[in-house]
Amino acid sequence: MSRFRPNRSCSQERRHLLFRVAGWLAKSWTRWHLPGDGPQPYAVYVDKNDAVWVRDWGRNAILRFDPKTEKFESFPLPDYYASVRQLAGRRGEVWGAESRADKLFMLKSE
Repeated sequence: MSRFRPNRSCSQERRHLLFRVAGWLAKSWTRWHLPGDGPQPYAVYVDKNDAVWVRDWGRNAILRFDPKTEKFESFPLPDYYASVRQLAGRRGEVWGAESRADKLFMLKSE
């Protein structure tokens, strides 16, 4: 009786091809440096107004980035151990969970 064993080289080739295709589709990259010393971006959410919300572990804050002005605004989290791993939202609100603080938070985005 033979066991099924995945072909790692085949799977690596597929991943390589996927990355090559994705790189080919991306016409250009634009990057912005987060403010402060030692930023550590984690979760990202783009709202209906095209503002980009980022969880920054280094500052223990939620950052709002306006792509039109290319400026960041910081919203420090009250608990230093907040551990926000996801951001979500709806019109006018950005939601997150502070998993280590056992709290849910909402920021008014408008």
